[in-house]
Amino acid sequence: MANVGSQEINISKEEINTSISRLNNISVRLGCCKNQKFFLNESIGETAVQAKNMYDEVLYVIGAMQELVDQTMSLLENTIASFEEAEKVAVAQYIEKI
Repeated sequence: MANVGSQEINISKEEINTSISRLNNISVRLGCCKNQKFFLNESIGETAVQAKNMYDEVLYVIGAMQELVDQTMSLLENTIASFEEAEKVAVAQYIEKI
């Protein structure tokens, strides 16, 4: 029991210990929340790094595919040019025989 101003306050040792216990529980929960936030931030950071790495890999694959497309186009253009040249030679040889 304590006197505060004109009011008398009745607080037992058990109530104080209960309050301390509750505050400790709250403190532990807050600590867990901080850890969860830290782990969440870490997880988000790792996920962002993984996403960036995957994006970089996709860009690399796209670049490789573009190179293959360019090479294929070049080969096809060369094939067409070879066929045209072969056709000219065949026509010239046919004309010579006539």
